[in-house]
Amino acid sequence: MALAVLVTVAATAAAVAAATHSKRVLQNEQNLYPAGTLKLGEVAEVNGVEVRIDDADVVDSVPSTNTRGYGMEVAPWNRRFLRLVVYVHSKSAKPVRVDRALKDLRQVAIATGSVASKRVVWLRGYDALPAGKLKPGEDIDGKVTLDVTSFALSLPFLVQVGSSGPCWGLDVIDHEATNHNLLR
Repeated sequence: MALAVLVTVAATAAAVAAATHSKRVLQNEQNLYPAGTLKLGEVAEVNGVEVRIDDADVVDSVPSTNTRGYGMEVAPWNRRFLRLVVYVHSKSAKPVRVDRALKDLRQVAIATGSVASKRVVWLRGYDALPAGKLKPGEDIDGKVTLDVTSFALSLPFLVQVGSSGPCWGLDVIDHEATNHNLLR
């Protein structure tokens, strides 16, 4: 009887230890972002402005400033537009151009550190982030997009301003690419 109780206690302790170890491994796998990575909604200072990325999604066409009326810029089959909701607040004593402050906005693969975005695409429309001047103390928010490869959107990644600027961690999966078997 005592032996059965001892075996049961040992088996329970082993099960608890295994579950704790598995939970620790899972947490480590979920925390893929490098140290110092900002979460959505966290603010960083960039080129005299405070920048915050609030949300992101993936689309295959956008109403860019290069199109008019109902015209849309359409990404090639192996590319997508990563659409970001960005908040900008001027801390400078002089007017600041938003497009210059965010000209180095790019998407970076975590595993390799390689840049997957080719260019910033400025949008038109009521919800677009204006690329013009921002007066001292003024703030704006809106959407801007990055032209990126669909292959890089299957895993969590970073959105960074400049090569050593602040970065935000994003986990936006390109479901359209997944559905069309582009990730194989």
